[in-house]
Amino acid sequence: MNKLVRFGVSFDEDLFVQFCKMNKEKNCSNRSEVIRELVRRELRNRDGSHQDEIVGIITFLSKNHQGEPLDKIMDTHYIDRKMMRSLQHITLDQSRYLDIAIVQGDIETIKRLADAIGTVKEVEYCKLAISNVDEG
Repeated sequence: MNKLVRFGVSFDEDLFVQFCKMNKEKNCSNRSEVIRELVRRELRNRDGSHQDEIVGIITFLSKNHQGEPLDKIMDTHYIDRKMMRSLQHITLDQSRYLDIAIVQGDIETIKRLADAIGTVKEVEYCKLAISNVDEG
């Protein structure tokens, strides 16, 4: 077993209240367990550079679509449209949209696409989740 390392964490009070609520909802024995789980999840999402191929889910919330931002991004960043496996476009209300894109390909291209989506002015939120699809 690895040696435990202790360190202090400072939170904004509102964030701390939300964190404690999440801890209670997850029924974790202590706050350290929740922090470890969050760090592990983030590392899994970030670590993929050793994989030849991944599947990614890019979720983004946007407002006032003027055309399809994803089409523009794929064109301007020279991203192969074959990597797009599925796209779900949901109208939340008159001015907000939720898009869920399932993409497959190399990690760097998928990260570049997600980063580009996140920089679009109309995009309020963008998150990439990845999964390994290599054999073995």
